[in-house]
Amino acid sequence: MIRKQLSSILFVLAVLAIGFFLGVRTDRFAAVSKTETGNISATSTLSLMLDYSDGKIAVFKENTSSKEPLFETMKRLLQKNNIPLTFKEYPGLGVLIESIGSRQNGSEKKYWQYWVNNEYAKVGADSYLPKTGDIIEWKFIKQQSL
Repeated sequence: MIRKQLSSILFVLAVLAIGFFLGVRTDRFAAVSKTETGNISATSTLSLMLDYSDGKIAVFKENTSSKEPLFETMKRLLQKNNIPLTFKEYPGLGVLIESIGSRQNGSEKKYWQYWVNNEYAKVGADSYLPKTGDIIEWKFIKQQSL
């Protein structure tokens, strides 16, 4: 009796593990679609989180082209969701986010900074090309020391 119950439990766990593994694997690969011209273009799903540092966190999922920089995807996503974004472009250096929503850089000595898959970003958002399954976190926090 106990062996039969144990076998049933192991069987259910094995099925769940296989289902989880297959679900995770399909999320890691880009979806491929044909455009009107017949070219194949890769798209990926991006998870974007905004941590306003006041307990409020906004979470979005967005399909993006593998050739589109994070900044362009973010700009489009925020506009679509009516979240104000201000930024300044510095020729030869890149883009600096000045505010997202009502949070302005420098307020409370905090600034908008981003992480990719729990790692502090090493390049500007206008240079980073998101990969399938990336989790992007924008945090309004005090300056991080590298």
